[in-house]
Amino acid sequence: MSLTSEPGGRSVTATIKYGKGYEHTWLVFKGQPHEVREDVVSAFGLPPEQHEELTLHEIVVNATTVAHGVGNVAGKLGGTVLAQGKQDSPPWNTSSPAESSGDPWAQAQATPAAPAENPLLALIKNAEDVPSLQRIWAENQAAFSGAEIMDAWKAKGKALSGK
Repeated sequence: MSLTSEPGGRSVTATIKYGKGYEHTWLVFKGQPHEVREDVVSAFGLPPEQHEELTLHEIVVNATTVAHGVGNVAGKLGGTVLAQGKQDSPPWNTSSPAESSGDPWAQAQATPAAPAENPLLALIKNAEDVPSLQRIWAENQAAFSGAEIMDAWKAKGKALSGK
């Protein structure tokens, strides 16, 4: 993360990096401070009502945390970003006369799949030792704000340490 301004305070540049190296993705925002605020909040899908009272610096810190989390999930866990909200049905999952005739393939397509296990929970569950568990926490700190992840991590830590 970097935040710079030109002499006279006319323009601000905020750079948000998804990782440490030059090979990682960067997002650069440049403009008047209020424009950069709006652009960063919008680009990262941050809730505007929760960021109204924050300084530009604090907004950039929050966006950087999101960027690092997404970068870790994509780079280390092989995750991909999916659109939020209403998902369009794939072209092969359309309503057809076969569904009403009892076609098992059509019925299988119409049945929603079971939700996939959270990949971070799977990492925690499969950790073989305490250092591995500590590394999972260090590389995914932002995700540990949720009680489910933290509880699983603590339970696995107790199980591995024999306490």
